[in-house]
Amino acid sequence: MLRGLLSEFGFIIPMGARNLVPAVMGLIEDPDNDIPPVVREMFHPVCGEIRELEAHIQSVEGELEALASQMP
Repeated sequence: MLRGLLSEFGFIIPMGARNLVPAVMGLIEDPDNDIPPVVREMFHPVCGEIRELEAHIQSVEGELEALASQMP
């Protein structure tokens, strides 16, 4: 969704959450582009949520790997 909305303003961001959050944060923190203030305000918490989800996914993956290593 973020990629699609930013493409409306002419910004193309590569696929993948690892690319998305840093690119979006860079764009919304750049005062010299044409992204409206309301969009900037909307995207900031969304990026935070994506970061939290990524951290949770990494935690679960780590737990699954630990469980898998204990299996015979």
